[in-house]
Amino acid sequence: IVGRFLVPAIVLEAALVAFVPLGWIRHYVGGSGPLPVLWGALAGIPLPLPQIAAVPLIRGLMEQGMQPAAAMAFLIGGPVTSIPAIVLLSTIFQRSVIGVYLGVSLVTALGFGYLFLALG
Repeated sequence: IVGRFLVPAIVLEAALVAFVPLGWIRHYVGGSGPLPVLWGALAGIPLPLPQIAAVPLIRGLMEQGMQPAAAMAFLIGGPVTSIPAIVLLSTIFQRSVIGVYLGVSLVTALGFGYLFLALG
């Protein structure tokens, strides 16, 4: 039963990676201030960020001007909210639980991003 939901989610995830240019993300998460942290967390939500690819991707974005606090929010928000993970969880849990999960994930990513911004 999970396969019929997981395969379309993986295809959609691949389309996001292929058609959302990294230059767009770098434009919004560079610079200073609190706004890049918000954009970093929001950008991390739909994009896949597997453990192996996380470090090179974040390093490449930071070399292109990504703010370190935005990178922290992106790093925290990405792995817990990938589209295949959400689709898989939606086969098990009700929509309200998924909404709470996404909300807590976003708040956590923003919280640690802003904490990193304040300490850095």
